[in-house]
Amino acid sequence: MAIEWVAISAAVIPFLRKYASDWAVKLATKSADSALEKLYRCVIPDEKLVKINEAFVSRFSKELDSAMDLPTLTAEAYRDALKEFLLNPSVQDALQAPLDGESELDWDQLCRFWSGFRFITLPEDFDWARVARTYGQSIQRLMLTDHELRPVLAAMAGIRTAEATERSAVTLNRLAGPARAFDLTRYAEAVKTAFAHLKLGPLDVDWAA
Repeated sequence: MAIEWVAISAAVIPFLRKYASDWAVKLATKSADSALEKLYRCVIPDEKLVKINEAFVSRFSKELDSAMDLPTLTAEAYRDALKEFLLNPSVQDALQAPLDGESELDWDQLCRFWSGFRFITLPEDFDWARVARTYGQSIQRLMLTDHELRPVLAAMAGIRTAEATERSAVTLNRLAGPARAFDLTRYAEAVKTAFAHLKLGPLDVDWAA
């Protein structure tokens, strides 16, 4: 029961174009190089983002075939479920992550997404980790053959780093609690108390006389 990309692409590709357009706006907003928006629109929607989804469908389908005893009985149900699965921005975020050249596909997250959406139950022997590994190999081959992706990938990695730093700063601020305002009155009283009487003894050994 191979799930063919062509069988679900008509529904998924328009969603990918909108998803990519949203990312283009994000790049243009957070990057100093506004030309990246145009580059992202040109490179990702019609070619790369579609290709990584096609690669995932291929790996998902092969794993499903190897784990099922009677694949033809539920072929249509799995195809429809996978189509809906790919129409989720969080899933697309996960599929796109390995494009930065460093991250791996978070198969545990995808497994939780699948279970959380209550799609048709996957076979007991379905191995998400193997899907992630073979998908990662496909992405590496794609990156090696496509030099146009590099500036976009660098911008995406920069955005992820900035967002992670921002999240860390917010967390630290919460742990530190509310900042205290400087108490100028209390500071003035402390200075007055400390220096109201000048201690001249150390300057002259005969100060007592």
